[in-house]
Amino acid sequence: MLILPFYVMFMAFSVNNIEHKNDTWKTLFAQPLNKFSIYAAKYLYAVLLLFICLSLFLLLTIASGYLLQVLVPKLTFKDYNPTLLLFKFYSKLFLASLGILSVQFVLSLIWSDFLKPMGIGFVGIIAGIITANVGWKHAYLIPYSDPTLALQVTRVKNAKLEEFPIFTQEIWVSLAYAAVLFIVGYFILSKKNIK
Repeated sequence: MLILPFYVMFMAFSVNNIEHKNDTWKTLFAQPLNKFSIYAAKYLYAVLLLFICLSLFLLLTIASGYLLQVLVPKLTFKDYNPTLLLFKFYSKLFLASLGILSVQFVLSLIWSDFLKPMGIGFVGIIAGIITANVGWKHAYLIPYSDPTLALQVTRVKNAKLEEFPIFTQEIWVSLAYAAVLFIVGYFILSKKNIK
């Protein structure tokens, strides 16, 4: 799961890079659609790609467990069904990644080159992982640390493993970043000077 923030960063850049690289913003806005529907479609496409990625992680994790059970029957994986646990785990990871997606989506709207949004993203991810792992009490405010924090807060004292909460502090902050930056990104796109 360490590579997930990097995937989110690159995917958010790639969604907007299509128009930057081919210089087709003007053609895109010439369509009989308003700018909000174009922006929302691009953003939802990025969210859909993230959802597909984590859904495949979920399905392949379950499939690899059952395959291992078939290949090595003495491991007795069939006695435990981890589907609910994995579903909650990947759902929490999906929600925690929306903050990074929104930040990187806005950065890739502002700059058309590769280095600026990706460089800021790499520094943010490294700083987020470090602040989350050293236990800084305000790390949840950095959107790049939210996936790492979401992975750490999956165990509740005196509870079953499947009963960990999905909507924790870092998830709410990630959703707030996603909502605010979605609106900010729309205003950036609506004020964008198309040549």
